[in-house]
Amino acid sequence: MTTTWTGKASLALLGLALARHCLQLSACGLLPDPERVGVILAGDLYAELGKRGGLGDVRAVWRAFAPFRWVTGVAGNHDAFSEDLRDRAGIGRFRRRGHRVLDGDQVELDGLVVGGVSGIVGNPKKPNRRRLDAFAEALELASDAAQVLVLHEGPAVGGRTGNADLTALVSAAAPPLVICGHRHWAAPLAELPCGRQVLNVDARAVVLTT
Repeated sequence: MTTTWTGKASLALLGLALARHCLQLSACGLLPDPERVGVILAGDLYAELGKRGGLGDVRAVWRAFAPFRWVTGVAGNHDAFSEDLRDRAGIGRFRRRGHRVLDGDQVELDGLVVGGVSGIVGNPKKPNRRRLDAFAEALELASDAAQVLVLHEGPAVGGRTGNADLTALVSAAAPPLVICGHRHWAAPLAELPCGRQVLNVDARAVVLTT
């Protein structure tokens, strides 16, 4: 997720503006009341102008969605949850009422079981990365009995970019709906050969209704 200008000399994360905009849409009746809306975040809520990626504290974005019924999701590889960007335990310590960052675990929210794995496959010496075998273990724990699986890094599906190593893992273990980000897809929805759907929310907000 990219940054946006808020004034001549100040910058703010785009997620902050998105939270405000969603509240405005609710006030106008274009979205339901915030108390009836759950929010799922798929990571990479931090970015720097002038360079690709970076690493930064995204707790303010999560807090900006506090008016909504609940907020859950995963951390991207650019997301920190502490002022000390070297503090890799910040994800596990971030706990607020109605907020839950997932990383190899699950949460039940209004009867919906959501599992999630934060970060990407890669060098574990770098932030929010783990080896493929460790990612597979976390995915198994997150997906067991889950109805929705949230990943930051998603599988490669039907020619859409993704991690090919994750495709088989997700096909075997994932629930009916997988939400991911990290790599942008022009068309947000794809279907694995096994019939499971993958929804890519990189650089977009998607509203799901029942």
